[in-house]
Amino acid sequence: MNAVAWALPPGSKTQTRPAKLVDQLVRLGVVSASSRYYFHGRAKSSGISVNAGSVYPRVPAGDTPTAVFSPVFQARANASRLWSDFYDDWSLAPDINLAHRALSARTYREARKAKERSGLMTCNSKYMQAKLRLEDRFLVPNGVDQSLARVEHHGDSARRLIVLGHFFSGRTDFELLEKISREGRFDQIVIGSPGSSKEMGAVISSIRTQTTSELILRDWLELEGASQYLGPRTVALIPHVVSDYTLSQDLMKAYQYQALGIRVMCPRLLWPSGLDLENVLLLDIGVGTDAVREWVDSPEPTDLARSQFVDANSWEIRARQVVGLMGQLNNDN
Repeated sequence: MNAVAWALPPGSKTQTRPAKLVDQLVRLGVVSASSRYYFHGRAKSSGISVNAGSVYPRVPAGDTPTAVFSPVFQARANASRLWSDFYDDWSLAPDINLAHRALSARTYREARKAKERSGLMTCNSKYMQAKLRLEDRFLVPNGVDQSLARVEHHGDSARRLIVLGHFFSGRTDFELLEKISREGRFDQIVIGSPGSSKEMGAVISSIRTQTTSELILRDWLELEGASQYLGPRTVALIPHVVSDYTLSQDLMKAYQYQALGIRVMCPRLLWPSGLDLENVLLLDIGVGTDAVREWVDSPEPTDLARSQFVDANSWEIRARQVVGLMGQLNNDN
């Protein structure tokens, strides 16, 4: 493939599913190292990154074949697409504008019509699989960087809660975050990328006034640099509301925390279907904070378990799954 169409402007963060998959596919020689990258939005074109427009973005017909990671790019304007990866339900995303939600909804409707499908289609979750009416083999879960299994734990034995953003209304369950933070009796609470929303401000105020926890706020916390916060009683929380939008996601942080050797609290309905429950506390209605306090003291994952996890769930494994599906598609045709 010599063109990629996505929503990532030049210089954007690379901790995203499209960036991770493309990086691995370049290493495997499936995506050309000289590919052009088309994005939609207001950012200016820069080098190999080309602004394809915002109202009706499309890739020039001469750039074929193409990998498409954004449903805002319309299928009829990109008939040459070789592979479309549909991750999360953009038609419901609260952080996407109404016009792009409408374009995404149109793309999904067209994708469901088998006769109009062009090239390979994959998705990230059971929800998206059902929405697009795809077979099981086209479900490609999120992955994880193998380097995270090598991050050492240098933190002490304090009862520590880690919560990483970004946080926004429509996805973040601020009430859950505040409740766990206030009632979990943590010695230290670390919040990465808290943002400036009034909802997060209220949570921070509650932690400061209603708990004795040491509160650490980090504008940005690189996972590879989190060693000082990783200890035997460090746990993480994924504070998402349960909605159609969050059900459509495959929580990348679930994979990252497992690779880091951190036990995780997560709403039951949102835990990735392909991951086991050994180091997880699933949160249901009625799960009390006493259960949380006891669980924090349970054994942490072993280094062997971390290594085995990343070997089974690396981005390289996911990219090779995509390559295999491309081969099957070529054989079918």
